[in-house]
Amino acid sequence: MTETTETRNGIRWVTQELTLSEFWHPAPPSTRNAGEWARYGYDPDWLGMPQDECLALPARGWPAGVEAALRLLQSPELAAVGNSRLRRRWSDDDGETVDYARALDGMPCWVQPYRAPGGSGGRIKTLVAHAGGNCGIGADSIAWKAYAAVRYVDAMESAGYRVAVDVSCAAARCYRSGHGWHALVHVKAPDDPVDLSQLAAVLSAAAYRWFGFAWKAAADKTLYGGWGKNCDLRPADPEAVYLPAEVQSRTSAQRWLEAASSDRGRA
Repeated sequence: MTETTETRNGIRWVTQELTLSEFWHPAPPSTRNAGEWARYGYDPDWLGMPQDECLALPARGWPAGVEAALRLLQSPELAAVGNSRLRRRWSDDDGETVDYARALDGMPCWVQPYRAPGGSGGRIKTLVAHAGGNCGIGADSIAWKAYAAVRYVDAMESAGYRVAVDVSCAAARCYRSGHGWHALVHVKAPDDPVDLSQLAAVLSAAAYRWFGFAWKAAADKTLYGGWGKNCDLRPADPEAVYLPAEVQSRTSAQRWLEAASSDRGRA
């Protein structure tokens, strides 16, 4: 873990950069915050799953979240992703159709259309996904960000892009006025294999409210009147694709997917 501080919009943010493995293994709450941690019941409705399933997320991921994403959201039209185009791949012995003129000339004659991603930037995209929500936001609403992220990463990787994924949790006034906590979880590097189940898990309400709150309570600073106000802390990188806090329904998730899959590739 690395820790940095910066001031944005009048708030002094303490940012903890975590690997996914570190996020799943928070330190115990500090002595000064142990009581604050204990007074929350973490009932299944608020977490989105029973506590035993929540604690199994690091090992099991959240396959139910992946299944829901694939079932509930239409896949973005990949033809629009990064100005990709259908192209032809020629083969000697396999394909969808055959070109007899090429066959007579002794050239590879079987053709298989494939989608070739276009654009620039080394065919790498970075997704920064907001996680969590305020106490009044239900687990089912928080889940839509997980569904949208799963769909986006699946679509981009299928289109030939390499995708880096960061998950961002931020809360202002959690320690005292003018101070905020920010966790940036590096879920996936561009060349890492895709584990959609882990991506869905880290964006679930259970991950934010159990593992995220544990990280917040482990700090040396005393929690200030609860867990603070959830913030939509956008990434500094203007080229990053950002999945914002406002995605909390099927309609907003689909709208974000359509924008993120546009020619510019940014929502």
